[in-house]
Amino acid sequence: MKSTFPRNFRFLGMLAIGMLTLNLAQAQATSYRLTDLATLGGNRANGYAINDAGVAIGESRTGKSAIHAALWQGNAAIDLDTLGGSTSYAYALNNAGQVVGEAQLRGNLAKHATLWQNGSLQDL
Repeated sequence: MKSTFPRNFRFLGMLAIGMLTLNLAQAQATSYRLTDLATLGGNRANGYAINDAGVAIGESRTGKSAIHAALWQGNAAIDLDTLGGSTSYAYALNNAGQVVGEAQLRGNLAKHATLWQNGSLQDL
């Protein structure tokens, strides 16, 4: 049976199919690795951001059911602590390993912006 489409339309259709096939092949070449984020002793953890070095940050429940900002590097979960209260959260990090978030003060009265770097938490 003869096609009713002009020859140039058939060519464009074949070109589009070829480009789609090429794009699918490129997409399949991308690989990912999933990592189970350990908790800080509690029953759940949430990751919020990851930097180019594969360091992730977020929050985790502790064994005492408090929520603390957490940093995951390799297989280790690191507690970023609080400012004396029971909760802290980590929201973003850069490639230098600096983490910004918020933490409650002693007595859980207020939340303050925080910066975690070089192993210590600073009240901003």
